[in-house]
Amino acid sequence: MTVDYLTYLLFALIVVSFFYASIRILREYQRGIIFTLGRFTGAKGPGLIILIPFLQQMVKVDLRLV
Repeated sequence: MTVDYLTYLLFALIVVSFFYASIRILREYQRGIIFTLGRFTGAKGPGLIILIPFLQQMVKVDLRLV
C-alpha cells in the first residue's frame, strides 16, 4: 500500500519539475530566440513562454541601448 503512495508522489514530483523547467518569463524589453535541437525556430516577444525541456532552448536578447 505504501509503495503505491510513493509511486504517485514520485510521478507528481516529476510532473511538477517538468512543468517548472518549461516556463520562462520575458520582460517588456527582452526578446527570446528559440532553438529547437540547435536550429533556429523563431523569436518570441515579452510575456510567458512555454518550452519543451531538453528539446528547446531560449536565448534572451536585450533590446535596451547600452
